[in-house]
This record gives sequence, C-alpha cells and structure tokens, in this order.
Amino acid sequence: MGQPRYRQLADSLRAGIAAGRHPIGSRLPSEEQLSERFSVSRHTVREALRSLSAEGLISRRQGAGTEVVARNGSGGYRQSLASL
Repeated sequence: MGQPRYRQLADSLRAGIAAGRHPIGSRLPSEEQLSERFSVSRHTVREALRSLSAEGLISRRQGAGTEVVARNGSGGYRQSLASL
C-alpha cells in the first residue's frame, strides 16, 4: 500500500517549493484549485497544507490565502515511535 493521498500532495507541493516553482512570498493556489488540479477532496488538500504548515514552509490565514514562507522545513521536533 502506498502513501496516503495527502502525503503525496504535500510531497508534490514541497518539491515545487524547493525547486522555486512556488517562491518565498508567493501564494499557493486555493484549496479548490488544488483539489481540482490533483483530483482530491478539499479535506485531503487541507491535510497536506496542515502538514506543510507544521514544517514551517507555508503560512495560512483565512481569507488571505496560503503564503510560502520558507524553501526548506524547519526540521523541528518530530515525534517518533522508534524513541519509545
């Protein structure tokens, strides 16, 4: 079984950000546009964007859109089951 759709979408957007297709300061397409482009539900898009936001790559504000704020993730704390 492959990765969940939201992870695939997040990986695709992350690659686009790292490659400069979505430069810092630019806005990502709307949830609706991403949903149509990738043929996924808006819930899937929200989960992907939530993941990128947690990594520090994007900033989301209701009514203002989703802005790219970094090319690489913050590398912050990630919980791992291996550490249990």
